[in-house]
Amino acid sequence: GVDVLIGGHADAGQEAPYVHPETGTLICQTYGQGTRLGYLKLMVDTHSGEILDHDGRLLVVESNALVPHPVVAAKLADYRARYPEVDEVVGRTKARLTRKYNAESDLGNLMADILLAYGSTDMAFVHSGGIRADLPEGPVTREDLLDAFPFIDFVNVLEMTGAQILDVLEQSFSLERGVLQVAGIKVEYDLSQAIGDRVRRVWVGGEPLQPERVYSVTTFDFLASGADLYSGFIGAKVVVDDGPEFAELLEAHFASGEPVAPPRGGRLVPVS
Repeated sequence: GVDVLIGGHADAGQEAPYVHPETGTLICQTYGQGTRLGYLKLMVDTHSGEILDHDGRLLVVESNALVPHPVVAAKLADYRARYPEVDEVVGRTKARLTRKYNAESDLGNLMADILLAYGSTDMAFVHSGGIRADLPEGPVTREDLLDAFPFIDFVNVLEMTGAQILDVLEQSFSLERGVLQVAGIKVEYDLSQAIGDRVRRVWVGGEPLQPERVYSVTTFDFLASGADLYSGFIGAKVVVDDGPEFAELLEAHFASGEPVAPPRGGRLVPVS
């Protein structure tokens, strides 16, 4: 009964409308951050209301070619004058670090690695919904880091059984709130299977995940509270609940002196 669905915000756009094979519903979605403008033109039978044809696509927004709006430009200039430290270069990257909502990403791996190193735990988890922008190649400012992670999330260390970890991984691959970015583990998953039965195999430090074994986990207090539908974290034992803000760890990592390279991948492996 729905002819057209239009979505946005999820940072996962579709260059052309997807036509549902059973209902014929047109599903359109733009990326986030104002980088695309969604365009959809419909040819409709005015008597029956049936959609006879469509033309849809995403138009690239060349923001640097647009004349700044004077009111917005004045507000930005005022804020930048108040907080000049935002424009300070805090580090560099060897290559652009990108994010993905429903798959493993360079930036997600980096953030998970930072958590793993801080907690010295078996594994670390980062929710993809908390990663809001890519990091450019070359100089990285404090503004870039704030764009990428604009939240006040504190680091927690938990103890979780293998069964609890499997539960949150299954929730991850339901794709209801994006996948968990991980460090310390490797996960094979199959999205063609039913939700709740998509995780095929999990390795922790090269060894198979044991359901009864207790593992140490570093993550954010956001996830530890069961947010973003990750209720499997709620039953975990909290070992450290007063860790630092992750934003501070992220900046310290870039301020260490060495240019940051994309981390090793191959952690979330789709199989069929």
